[in-house]
Amino acid sequence: MKLEELKKKHEAIAEKTSTLLAEIEAKQNEILSITERLDEINILKGEDIKAQKARAKEKRARLRDEITDLRHNVRLLDGQKEWLMIKAKALAGEL
Repeated sequence: MKLEELKKKHEAIAEKTSTLLAEIEAKQNEILSITERLDEINILKGEDIKAQKARAKEKRARLRDEITDLRHNVRLLDGQKEWLMIKAKALAGEL
């Protein structure tokens, strides 16, 4: 494998990582929004409030699970980037 090929793979992995990190940030913002909404719901009263509260808590839990999966994928991509760097150094004769 040539250095140019390794560079292109590294760039592709970096792009995937960036996309995943942006998705994580968006989901974290959504969790904050849900938490703020739950605070507002706690003030209100009524039968529908319990259902709203339950849906919001379920969605927040689902988002947290999704963030965990995304972070795992970011760590896997980081490992791939490190491996590519090792290969690049070996090709360049630095190892």
